[in-house]
Amino acid sequence: MKARTLMTLSSLVLFAGLSGCTSSPTVDIDHDPAANFTAYRTYAWAKKPEGGSPLGMQRVVAGIDSRLQAKG
Repeated sequence: MKARTLMTLSSLVLFAGLSGCTSSPTVDIDHDPAANFTAYRTYAWAKKPEGGSPLGMQRVVAGIDSRLQAKG
């Protein structure tokens, strides 16, 4: 009886833990499909992204900066 109760409890805990992994973050994108992005030659960060680890955000910003600078 104890083994069955323990197995049921373990299954419930496992199910609850895995159900948290199924949710995805919501991403909203807005842009003007008629915009001519080839005409833009400069950019600036209005506000540095926040969230996650500061080192991770620094790497994201540096990666975007280097790719945009490489494109001119």
